[in-house]
Amino acid sequence: MEMQAPDGKVHIVQGTYREVVPAQKLVFSWKWETEPEHGETEVTLEFIPAEKGTELSLTHRLFPNSKAREEHNKGWDGCLNRLQELMEAA
Repeated sequence: MEMQAPDGKVHIVQGTYREVVPAQKLVFSWKWETEPEHGETEVTLEFIPAEKGTELSLTHRLFPNSKAREEHNKGWDGCLNRLQELMEAA
């Protein structure tokens, strides 16, 4: 996957699906090609039925240090906030 930051810098991440439970759960590895010092981490997405749709639980673990964890937390917060804005506008 490629992501382009507002400053134009391209970030490339790759991974492998480790577990797929349709409509319930995805688990996959996450490794930055452009930032190999972060090593390989693991992302788990769980989709939980809710009254008004689906709730998402995201767990990202196995970081090499707290700085890497904090940077990823900011990134996921930004992505999920934008997703929420798009869903509310639909």
